[in-house]
Amino acid sequence: MSRDEKYMRSALEQAKKAGQTGEVPVGAVVVCGDNIIGTGFNKRESHKNALCHAELEAINEACKSIGGWRLGQCELYVTLEPCPMCAGAVINSRIKRVVYGACDRLSGACGSVTDLFSLPCGHNPECRGGVLENECSAVLSDFFGKLRKSTETGQKTALIFALDGTLWDSTAQAVPAWNSVLKEYGLEISAEKKRKLTGYTLTEAAAKLFPSLSDDTAEEIMKKCHKTEIGFLSKNGGILYPEAENTLKELSKKYMLFLVGSSTGYLEAFFTAHGLRQYFDDYASNEKTGLTTQENIRLLMRRNKIRRAFFVGNSEHDRVSSECAGVPFIYASYGSGKPKALRLSIDRLSELPVLLENLT
Repeated sequence: MSRDEKYMRSALEQAKKAGQTGEVPVGAVVVCGDNIIGTGFNKRESHKNALCHAELEAINEACKSIGGWRLGQCELYVTLEPCPMCAGAVINSRIKRVVYGACDRLSGACGSVTDLFSLPCGHNPECRGGVLENECSAVLSDFFGKLRKSTETGQKTALIFALDGTLWDSTAQAVPAWNSVLKEYGLEISAEKKRKLTGYTLTEAAAKLFPSLSDDTAEEIMKKCHKTEIGFLSKNGGILYPEAENTLKELSKKYMLFLVGSSTGYLEAFFTAHGLRQYFDDYASNEKTGLTTQENIRLLMRRNKIRRAFFVGNSEHDRVSSECAGVPFIYASYGSGKPKALRLSIDRLSELPVLLENLT
């Protein structure tokens, strides 16, 4: 990997942060020597400010890092060709070199529409475009593809799944993985007790399972269990409910599909083991976002511009989360949970398309 590719990947990480908050995914980093001294991603929508481009955010942070406005020894890496405003900021901050990924055919100021860096402005930065261009373009294309999908023929309805008890049951596979760790501490967990942890973060689960242990010891055990479980599930998968892939394939043609979970890596293990990522438009886990399940439901709706959604779950935790998020709850009765006060339910996953047809 070249030096330019290395720092462009850092800019791509910033772009993905923007996309996760519903912003157009553009990211930037300012590099001085071998150190990143400024990072930024697009925040125009969240800050309601036309100046909050990724480049300006990164330049602002870099100036604070060095305690001055002259960035003459620095380079800017950005996933999308800078616009005239950002190109002007590069010139005024004396940045010596700009590296960008994708070209901007609408407002690029580094050669695509105009070339501000070639004008006699007293400073002419070096410029290189097309670094990791395909990856930078793909992030943008994916974002706008989802946006088009949510707005074509009116606003699409979304289905948000709580993974456990709706699409798969991983308990039988996960319990042996957990017990391989727990036996080192003279402990053991049953399938029934493992199921009761559905929806809880590792910290919450640790408090419920090991109330007599110190917080540090309990969390250490949980992290080891989780790591072992994720490795096992990524390779071997869980037990998919009947007609899972065919139902998801059918639903994805008409609805946007989202997935929520509690722990980092768990949803990814599901995707890796069963190859079903292609049917989902977005997903979020509580530990990764730092939010509760109901907050993640609202997050997914907000960043994908969804106004109407249904939450498919199996537990009382799922039902309460759905209610708190203001989204109708559909109970998957074929799982092991038993939530209260139910109005909508399905006995098989394959019944979901028909139910939704009647509701929408």
